[in-house]
Amino acid sequence: MVNGIIVVGIKIFLNLILVRYLAAGGLALATSVSGWVGIVFLLRKLGRKIPSLKSRKIWVEVNKVLFSSLIMGFVVWVVKQRVVTVNLYFNFCIYVFVGTLVYFLMLKLLNVEGYRLFTDVIQRKIKTII
Repeated sequence: MVNGIIVVGIKIFLNLILVRYLAAGGLALATSVSGWVGIVFLLRKLGRKIPSLKSRKIWVEVNKVLFSSLIMGFVVWVVKQRVVTVNLYFNFCIYVFVGTLVYFLMLKLLNVEGYRLFTDVIQRKIKTII
């Protein structure tokens, strides 16, 4: 409960600061940053409760996901700078498609365990449909 209160406090504080400069983007950034802070708090607490937990492996995976997210965000930003505005909805679809493609490609390249589990589940679901 204490972790949740701290994370909400961080989120409110960051919202008040970032919304002035980034508008809706500031709200999104504040939510993301506070979410990552929450993950750090919860993983540390989990490591104390379960000493046999391989926290080093978890941190490596978390850092891979964070790095993948940063690369995805950068690539989408570059695409946004380069794409001519045709239609707001069309451009949005391009950004989502490119972002998803880059993110999953990065997860595959970095050999993230969660990506392998995700693709295994999807493959099993497709096999049951076919």
